[in-house]
Amino acid sequence: MSNVYALQDHEKYDFSMAETFGELIFCAGSRDINTLYSIQRSPANQEVIHRMYKSLKNFKEDDFLIISGNPILIGLAIEFLLTKIGKVTILKWDSYSKQYNPFLLDMETLCKLEHSDNLNN
Repeated sequence: MSNVYALQDHEKYDFSMAETFGELIFCAGSRDINTLYSIQRSPANQEVIHRMYKSLKNFKEDDFLIISGNPILIGLAIEFLLTKIGKVTILKWDSYSKQYNPFLLDMETLCKLEHSDNLNN
């Protein structure tokens, strides 16, 4: 069975609809949303990032990611997973249909886009 990793829990959001894709796992709590400090080497920053990486270490190709919370953690998580397994399926909330829709990011497609002539113009 697949897992659904939500980067950060937040009391304002109901993630229960994501459970149709698998078991819900939170990588960081709601208190971590504003924990990242502007001092890059802050021990508090390192602790939040370490907890996130630790919770994502068992992420598999058939798992899903909900990007929620701090943009820095979102970027780090996507980079970590693309490096680790080469692709990640993100669950994007559609407020119109009131459901999550999967969106696949994979290194092969991203590399093709990066080297296409369209980006060089």
